Amino acid sequence: MEHTEPLISVVIPSRRMPDLLIRAAQSAFAQTLQPMEVIVLVDIHDEGTLKVLKKIERPSLKIKTLPACKSPGEIRNLGVSEARGTWIAFLDDEDEWAPQKLEMQWQTAKQSKNTYPVISCRVTSRLAEKDFVWPRRFPYRGEPLSEYLFCRSTPFWGEGLIKLSTLLMKKE
Repeated sequence: MEHTEPLISVVIPSRRMPDLLIRAAQSAFAQTLQPMEVIVLVDIHDEGTLKVLKKIERPSLKIKTLPACKSPGEIRNLGVSEARGTWIAFLDDEDEWAPQKLEMQWQTAKQSKNTYPVISCRVTSRLAEKDFVWPRRFPYRGEPLSEYLFCRSTPFWGEGLIKLSTLLMKKE
């Protein structure tokens, strides 16, 4: 029997932010399209983080403690190598997902004609005084992606912003 749901692994690197990590992990488990596993990579042994993670009683939660400090890219790559899913979604420990994030991205990925689509979405940054939504606009038709992503109108207000927590892509 063919599996019609995507096999998504969520990779969450974490370093000493247990209160935020618990919210991030809960948002991954609250998805309308459930991931097959949530892999949390704890950078350097941290009892506080491990204690918080023990409160999550989910068989699909995988916890890996790293013995030495690694760069964020190295940590994510370790998570991808541990992942069993055919799709990878990244979630930073200080971020939270809206409940339909994976479902909406999966629907978009299914419609793609590309072999290896990379799906992103907008992000809302919540501050005490105001919310900011990025990117403020989507690329114009025919606009080179490099111009959209890297050419900024001001030091703080670039048009294209891709935060790792917004990405869904094939593992391969």
